[in-house]
Amino acid sequence: MKLLKLFLIFSGLLFASDRAQAQQKEYVCTPCGSSCDSTIYLKPGSCEVCRMDLIEKKFTAYKNLSFEEICNRVSLNPLIVLLDVRSSSEFKG
Repeated sequence: MKLLKLFLIFSGLLFASDRAQAQQKEYVCTPCGSSCDSTIYLKPGSCEVCRMDLIEKKFTAYKNLSFEEICNRVSLNPLIVLLDVRSSSEFKG
């Protein structure tokens, strides 16, 4: 009986630990195109490399394009409009 009780207590502790880890938020820097875009942080703040604000990873969905990919897309669609949406601090950074 004691063994069963210990097992249940231990199982409960493991479950609580797993649940706490699953609820841990992950943060990444605001995508800037640098290698730091793939660094994961466990608390909010700013990126240690580019100093961009960190955002929750679950809110990021982007694809980095190479210079060649952009050139190909523009050449296939000459009416394409490229819009730079960086803030002034991002532009200067």
